[in-house]
Amino acid sequence: MTSPRNDALINNLSGDFQKRYEPNFAFCNAISMYQLLPSLRGFWPMSSVNESGSVFDISGQGRTLTNSAVIFNYGALAPYATFNGAAYLYRADEAGTSITGGLTLGCWINFTNAIGAEEEFLSKYLVAGNQRSFAVRRKSTGEAEFAISNNGTTTIGINSIATMTNNTWYFVVARYNPSTEIAVFLNGIKATLAVGVYASLYDGTASFAIGGRSSGSTYTTGNIIFPFLCATNLSDTIVGLVFEQTRALFGV
Repeated sequence: MTSPRNDALINNLSGDFQKRYEPNFAFCNAISMYQLLPSLRGFWPMSSVNESGSVFDISGQGRTLTNSAVIFNYGALAPYATFNGAAYLYRADEAGTSITGGLTLGCWINFTNAIGAEEEFLSKYLVAGNQRSFAVRRKSTGEAEFAISNNGTTTIGINSIATMTNNTWYFVVARYNPSTEIAVFLNGIKATLAVGVYASLYDGTASFAIGGRSSGSTYTTGNIIFPFLCATNLSDTIVGLVFEQTRALFGV
């Protein structure tokens, strides 16, 4: 016989036994969870920032991001970087971010402007000189798009099912599985492309950028926290776990 759920008892004991969906619980566990992601190449929680505004990678691999003019804030608990539509964070091309095989990257993002111009928020992508590798952006129509290239020039992409409005937090993850699938997850909802998927990504010279594009364009206006980069195609289970274990911080 199944016992009925006793909500009053659960609430009474929540001071001793933490709820899974609780901002405090997510706050205490977020960093260690991201650090356990397979083939992690970089993780920038936006909490460790030095006196010049450089953002530290706490994956242990030392991929500090240069800051063009981004500022930092925090909400009820979580710290985040605020992008004003004219600034971004970046790191020059290097072997660790020049990922040509399996790839997963993502972040929590809150746009503070209405849907309009295209805004890139995670990318290694430069149009000038045909140095396109991969990019995650909000399209002018509001969908999250994941675009990739195998030659620096031509691209394929997949759009999220839903759109991203302003003043709302979204968990966006993009994934590339060579020759098999590209996918974009928006708050846990997955959209996929499984036809014509490239066998490898282009190893371009563009910088890895957060909140814009390598050349300093297509900027984001909004807030970003917990961006990460992995050199493997993470499973649906792992992507879903990260979403479920952090979303209480953002009221999602």
